[in-house]
Amino acid sequence: MKIFSFKSYVVVLLILFTANSIIGQEKVSVGIKFGSNITTRLRNTEGSFNYTPGISFHLGSFVKIPLNEKLGVQPEILYSSRAFYSKIDIEDFAFIQPSVNSGEYRALIRDNYLSIPISLNIRLNQTWIFQTGPQFGFLLNTVTKDKSKEERLNTEDVNFEGDFKLDIGPLVGLMFKPNENWYFQGRCYLGFGELLRKTEFEERSGMNDNWQDLVFQLSVGYTLF
Repeated sequence: MKIFSFKSYVVVLLILFTANSIIGQEKVSVGIKFGSNITTRLRNTEGSFNYTPGISFHLGSFVKIPLNEKLGVQPEILYSSRAFYSKIDIEDFAFIQPSVNSGEYRALIRDNYLSIPISLNIRLNQTWIFQTGPQFGFLLNTVTKDKSKEERLNTEDVNFEGDFKLDIGPLVGLMFKPNENWYFQGRCYLGFGELLRKTEFEERSGMNDNWQDLVFQLSVGYTLF
């Protein structure tokens, strides 16, 4: 991962942690959150890849800005890793190892994003909150690990730079808040970014396999102040 990617994350994180003084509202609160991502891919065209879900993680911070007793806005800044498995016939994948012209290649792929979800919080009662809104993601890098059972492939792990390519889509979720500090959250995100651009992997392979990321998140959050 490029160094400036990490610096950008730190800068935005500091902005969120100082949002309380910038906005100037006493009820604005700042906290941290972490949890798991369950990611799969929905293919929109007939392609060479078969995808199965994988599990990874996310972590970061949030700011809760109340608008009234029922409504609020919650922007977040997250380091979010999306993992899934990809399987393809080697004859369609010759650019990895041209000397092997048959067999099956299986890989664990991790797309690492700087994600910025902005959700509208709708309070249902004292403990349950419905969330919906847009999410913006900037691809930091993609790591591909060979999980093939055939030793003759001898493929190495590959790291593609993300160059902050944009992913955008809607999110919807539900938050359980038992007290003022802790909350537990589940939500779903559908990304449209890959319908609008080719990845470095597709450019190198010559493939155009249109798909969307479907991400289920389970999170734990804690309000600091």
